Amino acid sequence: MVLQFNGHPATYSRLLELLGIDPDIGAPAANLLRLADLDVDVAYRSGTLADIAAHIARGEPCIAFVHTVQLR
Repeated sequence: MVLQFNGHPATYSRLLELLGIDPDIGAPAANLLRLADLDVDVAYRSGTLADIAAHIARGEPCIAFVHTVQLR
């Protein structure tokens, strides 16, 4: 959906291939950098809730990865 929002539609099968997704375990978050093959600019970094709010306020989509291992 973020790709479509930014005018870079891609099929599901293309994304599976491009991002190197393993159906059983997924893929490393850093594989999002491979979206450059679709002419997508990706900022991959750590941030705060304030950073997320600033991106949203500017109308920029944001994908946040959350470490959930501690939630067990």
